[in-house]
Amino acid sequence: MPGIEKGIIGMEIGESKTIEIPPEEAFRNRREELVVEVMKSEFPDYIAPKIGQRLQIRRPDGQDISVTITGLNEDTLTLDANHALAGYILLFDIELVEIV
Repeated sequence: MPGIEKGIIGMEIGESKTIEIPPEEAFRNRREELVVEVMKSEFPDYIAPKIGQRLQIRRPDGQDISVTITGLNEDTLTLDANHALAGYILLFDIELVEIV
């Protein structure tokens, strides 16, 4: 993760600090185009969808992606392919113990 690497630069062994990593240096900002609504009928019968459930799906180009079910109603599911931490500022307390 680029933000952690930047935070470590210049540290001495044994030094501790808190680093703040903005979304663009971690898991990026949320992208609304990665949230889609699909018909339940497109899912296999053996999947009992629940909000928060993580699934692997195959895109039309053959690439597998992870999605989270974020919405559910009688006919449709809302799938979100954003990383769970996308859009968040991350805070890390780090201590440099060794340089390899």
